[in-house]
Amino acid sequence: MPLPKAGKIAIGLISTGGACGGITYGCIELTSITIKERLKGALVSRGETTKWGARVVKLGSTNDEDISESLKEIKKNNSREKIEGWCYKNIDSKFKGEKDPLFLEVQKFCTYDIKDKITIVANDEGWNSGKNNDKLKKITAETKLSNTMQSIKAKLEAKPNPETDALKNWCKSAYDKQFKGGKDQDYLDAQAYCQAIQ
Repeated sequence: MPLPKAGKIAIGLISTGGACGGITYGCIELTSITIKERLKGALVSRGETTKWGARVVKLGSTNDEDISESLKEIKKNNSREKIEGWCYKNIDSKFKGEKDPLFLEVQKFCTYDIKDKITIVANDEGWNSGKNNDKLKKITAETKLSNTMQSIKAKLEAKPNPETDALKNWCKSAYDKQFKGGKDQDYLDAQAYCQAIQ
């Protein structure tokens, strides 16, 4: 007996690996990934004492109302070993989405920052040289820049009052952003224009 149209659609969804159907069929889930898999390449490695020490400081400066009960307990007697252990316990949890509270905490306290992945301009002397500003200003109009860098370049070149600190201020903010992988635009911009230039 020929299948009704709805039945054919349901079978088609199953054969292609799973999908969310309409009101009748709901959502068919055949695969799932862990937080570790979702954050592959961004997680601080075990034993990186300096970087785990920085996460201790980050947790210590975070308001209690902004963290889970499990992190509140760690914060009471904070240490590199405890925050590292918490991270490596929870990264094996199922990834439930970008806004999942556990995922957001792992992303905040268990991943590299952008500054961990580049050689930052360490002091104002480096910025005062103007080398980073010059590098961005030399980019031709034909070269593809992100919207952020286009805006900063325009500020650097504004007349009669250029904003000479526009790039520096953005870079200093970007250094502390979470590293979200090699294709993340903030990372790519920081890698290109926020690194120390000899």
